[in-house]
Amino acid sequence: MRIYEPPYLLAPSREPRLRKPLQLDDARITLLGPIVVMSSWTYIQKQQKGYYVLLLILQTGVTGVFTSYDLILFYVFFELTLIPMY
Repeated sequence: MRIYEPPYLLAPSREPRLRKPLQLDDARITLLGPIVVMSSWTYIQKQQKGYYVLLLILQTGVTGVFTSYDLILFYVFFELTLIPMY
């Protein structure tokens, strides 16, 4: 017997078919990361460490947005993506 039922937006998705497009987006973002690093390898001359740290934070945030199951995690990861884009 469940005592507490979480609100609809905070509950995990009960429809696995709705998660498929988001998983495909997550795979695309994961595969796009090394392509971005290789294409910017010779272009970035100054502050390389900061650039790659911000790129990794951005990729982590976008991956978290697509794999989050509730509204709170979605908000946290969405806000995390705004830091490197600023």
